[in-house]
Formats: sequence, C-alpha cells, structure tokens
Amino acid sequence: MRTVRIKVYRFSELSEQVQNRLFNQRVKEMIEYEREEHYNNWPQFKKAIDKCERLQTPWFLQEYVWDYCGDAIMELLRSEDNEREYYKDGRVFSDDNL
Repeated sequence: MRTVRIKVYRFSELSEQVQNRLFNQRVKEMIEYEREEHYNNWPQFKKAIDKCERLQTPWFLQEYVWDYCGDAIMELLRSEDNEREYYKDGRVFSDDNL
C-alpha cells in the first residue's frame, strides 16, 4: 500500500488568475443554467439582463453581470471557503475522486 498526499486549497488561497477564471466560470453557469431564478430573485442580476436586452448587446452580458453583481458573486465564492476545496489549477476537489 502507498500513501498519496494531495494539496488542496480554499478559494482565497488560489492565485488571482485562478480566482478570476473560477469567477468567470461561475458567471457563465449563472447565465446559462440559473438565469431565470436569478432574474426573478436578484434585482442587480435583473438590471444586467435588462441592460443587455435594452442595448441589444448579448455578447456583453457577462460583463454587465460583472458590473452589477461582481462583488456579490466574489463574496459568495469566498464564503464557500469552508465548504469547497480546489486543486491549485482551480478544479474542484472531491473525496469521491479518491
């Protein structure tokens, strides 16, 4: 038998580059899979969607969400520090993979 050690990190311990990539990934997931829920329940997210539609610039939706909701989303990711662990490259660590 052998022992394998794996380093895992909290969101706040990851590099800024990896944190930004995870942030962008989270925004994409919100837009793609949770859009209606956030639109109905999060006024700032609704403002971002409405601005995108009003200006007819769907390619900027992620940037609008960043502008209106970025601080809250980053805080959400930081608040998950005790619940979620990552590999150094940002992949989510799961005990199931061991």
